[in-house]
Amino acid sequence: MQSVRSSNLELLSLLPITSISKDFVSCFLVFFLFIPFLNILIKGLTRRLHVLLIVLCLMIFSILPIIFISISYSYVSWFMVIYLIGSYLRLYDHFGEKRKQNN
Repeated sequence: MQSVRSSNLELLSLLPITSISKDFVSCFLVFFLFIPFLNILIKGLTRRLHVLLIVLCLMIFSILPIIFISISYSYVSWFMVIYLIGSYLRLYDHFGEKRKQNN
């Protein structure tokens, strides 16, 4: 029984993701796996839908918990919201027009 427990501990020590709810690095690694899917989503969004998605996410994770209900979230969800905001800033200038890509 002791050898099974020690082998499980050895296996867990090799895994970089041990606890998504507590560990910053584990959350970032999980978020990193979502980046290709987020990029596909972002490429399919119009400017207006991109803004609406950002506003919706900010309302759900920032405003609703203050006013109405408590929402549980992790670093992963916040990383995704920040990624959406960053992608909007990267794609559009201050007036909402598509930026020219530098090659």
